[in-house]
Amino acid sequence: MLNNNKVTKQFVQFIKCDDELVMLYLRAFPQRVNNFANDTSFIRNLWYSKIFEIGYDLKGDLKLYCAILRNGLIESEELDEANEKIVWKFRNVIPEDQFSSCSVTSSGIRRKKKYKKLLLIRKKSCCVKSAIY
Repeated sequence: MLNNNKVTKQFVQFIKCDDELVMLYLRAFPQRVNNFANDTSFIRNLWYSKIFEIGYDLKGDLKLYCAILRNGLIESEELDEANEKIVWKFRNVIPEDQFSSCSVTSSGIRRKKKYKKLLLIRKKSCCVKSAIY
């Protein structure tokens, strides 16, 4: 009989070789991000440069970020940096659904003033102006 841990480890090693594939997989199955938890540099690279970048999918990426936060996969000293980075990456979209409230409440963003000020919206142009006060 196959050892599930062994198969999982091999699958994780295989999928990490292709950024697009790993993002498709993790967006579809965000709860599986725990399979990558042992590789802290991969997790950092995931929130730092892959989420909201590779094959941009707002809802999928928010679900993934929520899973990362829920499972405590971001080092506590990096949490503010991660939250700020994610808020900046929202670009022209401010999500108004359950995923944004999940990331807000589980992440430490908690609607802090500093993150609110990152998102200043022009009413007519629908652009997000990024600024830190």
